[in-house]
Amino acid sequence: MTDSNETRAAHSQAGSVLDLTTALGAELRSHTPAGVTEMLAAELGQVAWMLVDSTMMARGDAATTLRMILDRASSRGVLIALDLNWQPQHWGLNPDSPPTAEVLRRFHMLAEAAALISARAKEAKWFLQTSDPVAIHSTFSQRPAVLVDHSDGTVHWCLGGRSGRLEAIDDGRAFLHRLIEGLCLHPELLGRSGPGADGVAQPDPLASLLRHAAGNPLGETAAPADIRATSTTPVR
Repeated sequence: MTDSNETRAAHSQAGSVLDLTTALGAELRSHTPAGVTEMLAAELGQVAWMLVDSTMMARGDAATTLRMILDRASSRGVLIALDLNWQPQHWGLNPDSPPTAEVLRRFHMLAEAAALISARAKEAKWFLQTSDPVAIHSTFSQRPAVLVDHSDGTVHWCLGGRSGRLEAIDDGRAFLHRLIEGLCLHPELLGRSGPGADGVAQPDPLASLLRHAAGNPLGETAAPADIRATSTTPVR
């Protein structure tokens, strides 16, 4: 492994989450894609989740490295969290530009590997044709968990076979990080996903996880009564 403090910090601060959005750029400044893949592969045995975003597909060396690391992660059972994080300028586009066909092609490669997808509502409509988390969840064969941030500060979510809405989320990225950390400790709350799966998380523990992620452990924004099942039948 390299002596990169940034890479170690990205791992240690999140416990069992490897934040590749920071680690990858740090390593590519001084190593080849193949070299970075080998170095970061050592981290995969120590983590449960890996966080990526769409900007990582904009640069050729980063995209190549990410594809190789995703292959390693899949074989080791590491789950992928995708923060859409659309930044058109990274792709040579004007601010507020929608994604091009090539951007969408690269994005879908990431989305199809993700166990969790997080997006702002506008991003979701551009990239996934809807801001409905249940519809997005049903689009993909792996049935990912989905978080959609809205401009009014709410997060609409589909997680653990259930769906709902959280109010007054001030920092969507902090919410995402805390949620992933909670899922590291309680992986059963993700629910079993994929074809034929029928796992549905228990509402009380799921509500506690969402309160924790919202930074409001004693609040009522994620009370069990506000958490409703999306489906209790197997996904075929």
